[in-house]
Amino acid sequence: MTRPVVGWYLHHHGGGHVARFRAVRPSVDADVIVFSSRPAPADLPAGTRWATLPPDAGLETLDDGAPLDPAEADPTASGALHWAPLGHRGHRDRLALIAETAARERIDAMVVDVSVEVGLLARLLGVPVVLFSQPGDRDDDPHALVERVASAIVAPWPRDLMEPAHLAARRDVVVHTGGISRHDGRPAPTAPGPARPADVTRVLVLAGGGGHDVTARDVEEARLATPGTHWTVLGIDGVDGEPAVVVDDPWVALHDADVVVTWAGQNAIADVAAAGARAIVVPQARPFDEQDATASALDRAGLAVVEPVWPTPARWPGVIARALDLDPDWSRWRTVGAARRAADVVERVAGAAPRVGGETLRVGEHVVVVTLCSAARLDHLRHQLLAIVRDAGAPGAGAPGAGAPGAGAPASDEAAPAAGRVSTVVVWLDDDPAPDDLGVDVVVSVPPAAEGFRLAAARNAGADAAVALGGDLVVFLDADCVPSPGLLGRYVAAARAEPDAVLCGPVTYLAPGVDVDDPAVLARLTAPHAARPAPPAGELARADASEYTLFWSLSFALTARAWRAGPRFDERFVGYGGEDTDFAFAFRRAGRPLVWVGGADAYHQHHPTSSPPWQHLDDVLRNGRLFAGIWGEWPMTGWLEAFERGGAVRRGADGWERVPGWTGVDRAS
Repeated sequence: MTRPVVGWYLHHHGGGHVARFRAVRPSVDADVIVFSSRPAPADLPAGTRWATLPPDAGLETLDDGAPLDPAEADPTASGALHWAPLGHRGHRDRLALIAETAARERIDAMVVDVSVEVGLLARLLGVPVVLFSQPGDRDDDPHALVERVASAIVAPWPRDLMEPAHLAARRDVVVHTGGISRHDGRPAPTAPGPARPADVTRVLVLAGGGGHDVTARDVEEARLATPGTHWTVLGIDGVDGEPAVVVDDPWVALHDADVVVTWAGQNAIADVAAAGARAIVVPQARPFDEQDATASALDRAGLAVVEPVWPTPARWPGVIARALDLDPDWSRWRTVGAARRAADVVERVAGAAPRVGGETLRVGEHVVVVTLCSAARLDHLRHQLLAIVRDAGAPGAGAPGAGAPGAGAPASDEAAPAAGRVSTVVVWLDDDPAPDDLGVDVVVSVPPAAEGFRLAAARNAGADAAVALGGDLVVFLDADCVPSPGLLGRYVAAARAEPDAVLCGPVTYLAPGVDVDDPAVLARLTAPHAARPAPPAGELARADASEYTLFWSLSFALTARAWRAGPRFDERFVGYGGEDTDFAFAFRRAGRPLVWVGGADAYHQHHPTSSPPWQHLDDVLRNGRLFAGIWGEWPMTGWLEAFERGGAVRRGADGWERVPGWTGVDRAS
């Protein structure tokens, strides 16, 4: 395979765009040409070239000797663009350099961080665009236009904590990677910082490079107002009469500080999150109020003490005390693996194959099975885990029919590849902790909300844990499903053929009393649910657009690459129903395939249930309304119509609703 070539535009303001590039670039398996007005770093990664662009914001002299101020030369083109000053040579020459390079060399994708004009130029040249977005109120026409033409949009923050309205129209191509930090995966420093008295609170001020309104006098007044503290100040000129202290690597300082005072730039917050620090965040003035938006998200999540402006001296003792009381769960900012997730988006758009260490990834070397479970399904889970351990340890594990005569494909069919290493992740859904004798590799706790189980959040957490384990294929099985001996192998084969797809195997519903631990018994009872396609063993069938409604989460799989590229489950869905169809619709809107996998059989263990699910009536209505607001149609219409026949719901002007005064009780019908 020809190695892809990626163009990468980096804005010159501040150091954040270059820092983000340096965090993501090592994970991108492509040759890269950087376009920027900033000077090239001394230690560019291999396979990276730096094309220095002429500046486009300086004063120029016209041929007749008159001065040209670009800010006065209709730079917005009457509001259609952000910066395209008429007659400015620097602006013209920088865009011409990009166009000449694209004409002279193959560029498979252009990463734009950030510029409306460069994004539009690349798309006009026929180059697909990966746009790095920023938070704030970016609902203006230029942003809407470049977002519309982008093939993918990277939002480097967690979606559940911040989803700007300006990205809603392109939700199908937006990937919320989490905060991208150059320190992701870096161990805490082993050497302690300078010695200090036990009763001294160490404060680190970490000023970003994009400008700020905090002065040395502000810092000095804060120090004087907080006896018992020791302040280290980075990036503010004039403190103690000295030039600004700038360090290339503040990692040790971040860990040594009891409290970090910082602005609300994306890189600064990601670095604080990676260090797990207690933080005071003071947002600075930026275009489109981007830092205010980030600070508000942090405040809502309780991750930091947020001060809208630099506090007065009298307020500083209380502000620091509040920060010391924090116990922030920075895992919610999702810095772990964020750079890799961004790189996956770039590779996908550029047409790069998934690779590890420069070699083509062979999917199936490490399969991770993810199961959501509560105490009510614990016995079912133990049967499932027994089957996974049995099949993973058997000779030829993962091949169709291994250990089960007659299961899966006929003996004459080509065997599916065996899964390599198999790991297990259980996401525990109850408030009470999971039993400590499950024998799985990882247990993740996602306790319920007041409305019920957080199934969407649990699947996201389980897949993230699987990828963090190093899994290249993530297989989801409901706790009450037992896999056939051929399930993992069939999913491996399908993933190699369709690495960007969601893969769905058939499910057979079992009657009471079946010996689910005997593969031969299961093979004889194989009768996939008739409502969903079930190709012959060893065959794959791509779903058409109408079949995405048939996706269900009982048994499905996708590569780690496909998971990182998104979309994810929408964590606004809480309780029973809707989140899996929403996930499938998001995949459909993104143009990603759904593939039915013949022979990847799972068996649903019997348990008492209600049809329709009366115990989930309110969940179905609440999640159905959320789904309808996103997609313009209601899901779960079969259940809703059954509830209607039972007198519980009706069709109102705004969709399905409870019948006022209905006094029925939860019941099976």
